[in-house]
Amino acid sequence: MAPDSGKRLPVTKRVLLARHIEDDLRRRIAVGDLGLGQSLPSRRDLAEQYGVALGTLQRAVASLLAEGVLSADARRGTFVAGQPSASTAGPKVARLGVVALYQPEDGTDEDNWGYWTLKAFEREASDLGAVISTVDAQPADPSQAVRDAVEAGAGALLLLVLKHPCRDAPVLAALAEAERAGLPVVMVSDRRGPLPVTRLRVDEWHGGYLAAQHLLAAGYEQVAFLSAHTDSWTTERAAGAVAALEVLSPGQPLHMRWASSQPLSAYLALSPEQRAACWRKLIVGLPSSGALGLVCPTDSEAALAAAVCREGGWVVGRQVGIVGYDNSPLARAAGLTSMRQPIEELGETAARLLQRALAGERLPSEMPLPFHLVARQSTDRRGD
Repeated sequence: MAPDSGKRLPVTKRVLLARHIEDDLRRRIAVGDLGLGQSLPSRRDLAEQYGVALGTLQRAVASLLAEGVLSADARRGTFVAGQPSASTAGPKVARLGVVALYQPEDGTDEDNWGYWTLKAFEREASDLGAVISTVDAQPADPSQAVRDAVEAGAGALLLLVLKHPCRDAPVLAALAEAERAGLPVVMVSDRRGPLPVTRLRVDEWHGGYLAAQHLLAAGYEQVAFLSAHTDSWTTERAAGAVAALEVLSPGQPLHMRWASSQPLSAYLALSPEQRAACWRKLIVGLPSSGALGLVCPTDSEAALAAAVCREGGWVVGRQVGIVGYDNSPLARAAGLTSMRQPIEELGETAARLLQRALAGERLPSEMPLPFHLVARQSTDRRGD
């Protein structure tokens, strides 16, 4: 982020930036990047690292001080609350249970996020010396799966719910069963709404901010967020992109266009010709003077946007920059800049958090993990 000092942002945007910093500091503490009792850099240095004004950074720190996550005194400055113990690894052998709701029939496909999250969890848990006592994938009764984990000796539980059609009621019932058994639970989920456990999720707002930030840094003078469908996650990404423009290019609006109020599932039900028509409609009438950056919700839609732009005579990369999401094989083949989801990081972080819970540490209620940008030819202004 570039500093927002000198530009007075709307209060709501300053609050969102502060909340993102607060979430990131929580994440760094939870995964051990910042240990108990460890001093933080000075607040001015932290503000510079995050690319925000000092007041925005102070807001984030004040919230963590109020909750007791951080402490501060005149001698040590600001530091992580608590004292380092002789051993932070928790019990010698941690037994972890897993209840996984995803689509195992999709095998090892890159977009089978549940498979890759679970694989990363098992690898990290093993590296930490833990034993996976039970893994129940696609249980007919998630609550019974929790009881099975307890009987197998699990001291903590991963509940994985990714790209799965089950209703909320069985998930909540499983969480209630874990609470009755006294099991610490970390949930990795793409679902929205408050939950009574620590939830790891992808930070969609950050994904929108980072995409717009990259386009501006690459020299695209105007930025548009386009989507052929409307979902909570596309709305969050658009909000992040708006914030990036307000911080990095004040006064320049984000061009936002939605072709439909229907969700992604309705868009995917369209024929290829209908999808292409949606993207032609979205792109027609966009500014044609100066370099234009486009943020698209998925790599497949970014590829369609690139095809439509080429039909119109634009040189992708030089005249129009395009960013997609998910870093799929299609993005690699088509040379599309893409936002990589932190899928493996979700599993790794879940394993570390459960170890910390077994060691008696209190976990945050929610931890959003950031996207990672993979830059390719579609945002290289030196040529197509």
